[in-house]
Amino acid sequence: MNLQNKRILLTGATGGIGELIALKLAQKGAFLALVGRDAQKLNVLQASIGAVGGKAVCIIADLSLEGTAQQVASAAQQQLGQIDILINNAG
Repeated sequence: MNLQNKRILLTGATGGIGELIALKLAQKGAFLALVGRDAQKLNVLQASIGAVGGKAVCIIADLSLEGTAQQVASAAQQQLGQIDILINNAG
């Protein structure tokens, strides 16, 4: 699958597997919306993605709270445009 320039919304981005997924997707040329609860971890991951030539934006959110999923989807769409792929890794 060609992921070059695909806009991907990745929840649970700062967890162990989420971070690995994010880095692999970035290496394949995807543009990522990284979602997580920890702003510091998201910023570190965003910097790591930038260091390998990838592009990412951060969305700080706790998806266990009611209504947050819609807010995250809206924020991702505002920052990236149409989302091509959702990877729901939060949990």
